[in-house]
Amino acid sequence: KGESQDDLESGEYTVMAYLNEDNQCRSEPYSVSITDSSNKPIVDVKEVKTLTNCDDEQPNGVIEAFVPSERDYLFSHSFKWYRSNLVSKKLLSENSHILEAVSAGLYLAELTHNVTGCAGEKQYQVSKFPTVPFPPRVKLERNHTRCDAPDGKALAESVDGAYYYQFDWYKEGELGSPFIEDEANPANLPAGRYLVHNVDLRTGCRSQVPTYVDVYYSVLEKEFEIGTTTSLCAQSTGTARVIPIDPFEISQATWTLLDGPTGGEQVISREIELKDAPVGEYRVDVVDANSCDGTGEFIILPDIIVYEGLSPNGDGLNDFLMIDCVDRFPNNEVEIYDRNGQIVFRVEGYDNENAIFTGLSNIGTQLGGGLLSDGTYYYHVNKGDGTTPLVGFIELLH
Repeated sequence: KGESQDDLESGEYTVMAYLNEDNQCRSEPYSVSITDSSNKPIVDVKEVKTLTNCDDEQPNGVIEAFVPSERDYLFSHSFKWYRSNLVSKKLLSENSHILEAVSAGLYLAELTHNVTGCAGEKQYQVSKFPTVPFPPRVKLERNHTRCDAPDGKALAESVDGAYYYQFDWYKEGELGSPFIEDEANPANLPAGRYLVHNVDLRTGCRSQVPTYVDVYYSVLEKEFEIGTTTSLCAQSTGTARVIPIDPFEISQATWTLLDGPTGGEQVISREIELKDAPVGEYRVDVVDANSCDGTGEFIILPDIIVYEGLSPNGDGLNDFLMIDCVDRFPNNEVEIYDRNGQIVFRVEGYDNENAIFTGLSNIGTQLGGGLLSDGTYYYHVNKGDGTTPLVGFIELLH
């Protein structure tokens, strides 16, 4: 009576027969070879779409498993896909010969024949071949010009003019994270050199080579002159205004009298132009439209005004020739001429107190003890400071 053995795998086997009553009695060994005639499918894998995305969270590779020797393998086989490594595998998908959204790595395709149960497998390595965008075009629109905050401005554009790019700005030497992220036209750049990359939002791929742009510090020292007019001493009539050497817009001005009435500094105006200012030394502090400041010092000089006439009759009114501010010019010299051009009066150091003209001549011998007759006279006032003398006419009426 013979025996059979089922479900043997392919390989070499040795068969011996034993007597049931005596295990010591056995036949000669017999060798038998079982070959594998299962006809396992020969599996191959190909890329349908190359992995080009750089963003690992948006992989776009597509691979396909197939049996080259069979035309109808899609109907005769079942499919399984695994993420594989040297020691293990993880099931990703089944029942489809296509595997989508594939990232870089090693994959295993397993095909099983639906009738014979024979299975074949194939490993495939997916590599990344990113589509790297061209570096962007970058144009400087404005340097750093403000003093209170950075205001450099530049514009980044894609070479192909497409809208699906993100532009990241890095400061030179600080490449860890973007200084400004996802901005095409930043307007708050401080002075410095910037490296600009563009990122394709469809693939997550970034330009390998950056585009450089330099933002320069263009905050210039505010250079200006100060134009002034003189002031009377009896009343404040002086003016001053800022005259920029390099044009700039003045937004604020503070005018300070350095030798004020209390002996210290005194702010007397915050207008753009100074008006009705007394004689004295001043400082102006200006701020331009970019919040940049400058300062300058100047002097409003006194101005001599010769009153138009005198009436020396002892009533205490206009009894002498009043010359306003003449005491500010101690080296002055005053001369009076009659209608014939003859000098009738000369004095140095006219001071409106002791050295004054009261209608009396102090040159030559005049009738009546030097008393001059009523009429029109010509004056000549030399301030003694190198400026042009003041000349004009006065009326003498006793």
